[in-house]
Formats: sequence, structure tokens, C-alpha cells
Amino acid sequence: MDSDIQTDNGSIEVLVSTLARSNTDGVCGRMRPATPGCNPIQLMQGFEYQIQQQLLKRLESGFASSVTCLPGAFTLLRYNSFRQCFKSIDKVPSGIVEHLLDLGEDRWLTTEMLMRGMRTDYAPTATMCTEVPSNAVALFKQRRRWFNSSFVCDFVMLSRFVFGCRGGSLRAVLVPIFICVLALLRLIGAFLSIALSVLVMANVVYIFGVPYEYSVCATGGYAVLLLTSFLVFAAIDQYGTTPGTLLAKLRDSKLLQNFQKRWMTINLLLSSAFITAGMVAAVHHAIVEQQIERYFWALLFIGLTFLLSLSIGQTSSQFGHIQMLAGGLLYFTLGLGFFLFMVPLFSFANLDSRAWGVRGVDEVSHECSSGHVHVVEPRTMGGLSDSERSFSYDTSTNVWARAH
Repeated sequence: MDSDIQTDNGSIEVLVSTLARSNTDGVCGRMRPATPGCNPIQLMQGFEYQIQQQLLKRLESGFASSVTCLPGAFTLLRYNSFRQCFKSIDKVPSGIVEHLLDLGEDRWLTTEMLMRGMRTDYAPTATMCTEVPSNAVALFKQRRRWFNSSFVCDFVMLSRFVFGCRGGSLRAVLVPIFICVLALLRLIGAFLSIALSVLVMANVVYIFGVPYEYSVCATGGYAVLLLTSFLVFAAIDQYGTTPGTLLAKLRDSKLLQNFQKRWMTINLLLSSAFITAGMVAAVHHAIVEQQIERYFWALLFIGLTFLLSLSIGQTSSQFGHIQMLAGGLLYFTLGLGFFLFMVPLFSFANLDSRAWGVRGVDEVSHECSSGHVHVVEPRTMGGLSDSERSFSYDTSTNVWARAH
């Protein structure tokens, strides 16, 4: 369990009883963000967590009797099963692939279990709440880590499946097939989401009389511009580690950090507005030009979006129906630009990054004047998130303590 979670009454007992009465090797509970109030970023995540828990994990658990990721924040594992997979994950990462796998150690561990024919389960009645990022920059850094670790893990799963699965039972063969199909879909979706976002945004430019081919080129150029800017920021962060150099001064510059924060926030709002306007434009073209068949999939997507928002808003009571519906509206407006367009571009630009994001491993350590105490200050773009704190490490006692 993570240290910042709060479990509901009886949730741990539910995990223990689920593991005790079945042949399950690992079980996870249902997570939700802490009450978000009126913060749009947290409202959006509240809705997203409901999709992940009520739809995807239930689908995985019901269809294959296994979930593809036991989140490290709230999971119970059978000790003997964990020991069998421990050697595969207990090693110092030496290459970029191993480092990226290590960034998503819970997903990597679950993959090792499933490829050995083990069973993972989901207990929706075991509930807990956790802190989530409250600003766009912190959420970018968190999802970059999740996206890249999942992306590499999917590649590893597919490569292992090509060379054969371990285990001789029918389950040991069928479950990896199901997992690898999901992995393949996620890999394809990572690229298609950017392409579809470009095509949807092109509808907005098309409204002003620009030929659709040129509209696609314009929005595609915007995507290339964003990717280039992210690559420049990543290069400064990676190669600016030598003290005294120009890149080091740029890396530590408050001006650059503030510019990065504003650049990402502005483009998040801009791309979200373009994608939302692009969907509205698709409806407009379908009605005015009476070409329903041309925009059938866009209309179907918008209809399913509304029904999904309404359904989850009515079945979830964590934040109340109004807050959940507001979160759904934000998810399918602000969230589309974030999850489908900005996060993949930002993640691909930082594919070789080994930072943990909000968990504070992307840190700078320096020795304080007070003896043997080292203060760890997380390096962030635009300040600290709610879950980022400063800690001190006493080398004489080998104990970490929160710095005041």
C-alpha cells in the first residue's frame, strides 16, 4: 500500500478473505481520488478512475478472471507467488528498457505473474481513496511515467509471447493471449490517438474554407511543433547535469521552468479546445451537408460519451452526481486533449527519462551545513505537487525523515 491512502472500513479484510477463499495469487481493491472539491484537474481524474475501475477492471476480471495491473497503491499478494516472480524484478536496472519497466514495477510484477499462469483478481468492495495531482504539470509528469512504463511493458509482453509462454495449463495459454491482445491494442492506440486528434482538429481549420488536406497538414504541423518543444525541454533536462554549463544554467532557471509550465498549460487548453470544437464541427457538417454516413463514427463517439458520462455519474456516489457529471464533462473536453494528444507526445519525447515524476525521484541532492544530513528537493516544472515533499536522510542512522 502507498503511504498516502485511506482505506474504508473492512477493505483490508475483503482483500484477505478474497485471497484466502480462492486460488487467486493477487488481488487489488477499488481506488478513487480523495474528494476533489471544485478543482477541474481532480474532478477529471475522479471520472477517469471510475472508468478504469468500474469498466476496465471489471471487464478484465469478468472476461479473463485476471486484471492486467495490480496497482501498488492497494494490492495484496500471496507470498509464495510473489517469491516466484521476485527474481525477475529484483535487479538493478542497467538499460533504458529495464529502467522504464522499473518505473511501473506494479505493472511489471503483474505481467510476470500472468505469464506464469497465475491468477489476479479485482475486489470492488475493497475501497480506498488516494491523493491525486492537483495541477496540470504534476499530472503530466505522473502520466508520462505511467504511459512509458506501460508502453515498454507491452512490448516486452509481446516479445515473450512470440517465443512461447511458460506453463502447461489451458489458462496459462489463454490468459497470455488475452493480455497480449490488450497490449497490442494499447500500442496501436498510442499512435492512433495522436493521428485521430490531428484529424479531428483539422475539422476546425476546414470550417474557414481551407481544403481538408491543408487543414490536416496545419494541425499535423502543430503536433510536430509540440513534439519538438518537448524534445528540447527533455534535452535540456538530460544534458544540463554538468554544473556551470549553459544547459545547467538553463535547466535551473526559474524563467525556463515557468515558461515550460505555461507552455504546457496553454497548449493543453488549446488542443482540448480544438478537439472539442472539431467534434462539434463534425456534427455541424453532418447536419448542414446531410452527410450523416461520413461522420457516423464521430456522432457515435459523441453519443456514447454522453451516455457514459450519465451512467457513471448516476452509479457513483463518491463525489455526488453533480461533481461526477462535471468530471465527465471535463474528461471528454479537457481530458481528450490531455490523454489522447498531449500525454503521448510528451511521453514519446521523454521516452529515455528515468524520473518518477510526482514520486520525487527526479531529485537534486545536496549536503546541508548541518552535519551528515542530506536534503532531497524534488526538481519540478513550476513547483511541487501535493504529493511531492522534501525529505532528509540521516546517514548516521540510515533513516529518512520529513524535512521541516
